Amino acid sequence: MNDDCEPKSPSWVQRLSSLWSDNPSTEGHLQEFSEVLMRLRENQLLNDDTAAMMESLLHISETQVRDIMVPRGQMVVIEKDWSIEKIVAVILESGHSRYPVVDEAHERLHGILLSKDLLPLLSEKAQAQDCLNRIRPATIVPESKPLDAMLREFRINRNHMALVIDEYGNLSGLVTIEDVIEEIVGEIDDEHDKVADINILDNGDGSYQVKALTDIEEVNEALGLNLSNEDVDTIGGYILMQMERMPVVGETLTFDGWHITITKANQRRIISILMRPE
Repeated sequence: MNDDCEPKSPSWVQRLSSLWSDNPSTEGHLQEFSEVLMRLRENQLLNDDTAAMMESLLHISETQVRDIMVPRGQMVVIEKDWSIEKIVAVILESGHSRYPVVDEAHERLHGILLSKDLLPLLSEKAQAQDCLNRIRPATIVPESKPLDAMLREFRINRNHMALVIDEYGNLSGLVTIEDVIEEIVGEIDDEHDKVADINILDNGDGSYQVKALTDIEEVNEALGLNLSNEDVDTIGGYILMQMERMPVVGETLTFDGWHITITKANQRRIISILMRPE
């Protein structure tokens, strides 16, 4: 028989496409899709990073804004009655490009202030009111909003930040387009991320910012600890072992005379922590 007449095995792209087109919302199809990705990775047809991103995309609709948002207590905000000098000082210290403008006394959200919008005012004798006139409307979303819908809204409205409210209408946090993208592609470091280049950063006040993937041996040596690495290799793994669950940003625990705060995490892993002696 002519080989050209024999049916050809479907390519991995065709196999994934057929699964995806045949109602991928069901749990069975998602599981089958994940198994195909695993086999492609094992056969080196997909590299680990690409497979991990595709796996993340499968579950992005299951993740909600509350799972990745920066909680209210860690937000850098600008008060509506601040002087322009104080506003500029906060911007220079934090290095962010966007800031929620709030009225804490009356629990009101006024909008978002972009750092670049202040540049024309710096060469003038601007007043605080001139600054407030440049506030842009804020996108308000509930904590329960799925990440795929959040990403779609960011793309359509061309916004990069949204303010998150709880079921009572109170400000509970903020989420950025970078937060959503990091859920898909992994952590994105920029020039303002303190732990971008080193594992353990001395903050100068007795505390340390530590990457969760830092080896326990390195943490022990740097901070004079004696944590066991018998069951886990990293400080993030050690924290997971202690808590027996995935923590959220802002959660704290103590061990060996140190107070630990989760400073960056997503639904799947801890990214960085703050360590301060008790």
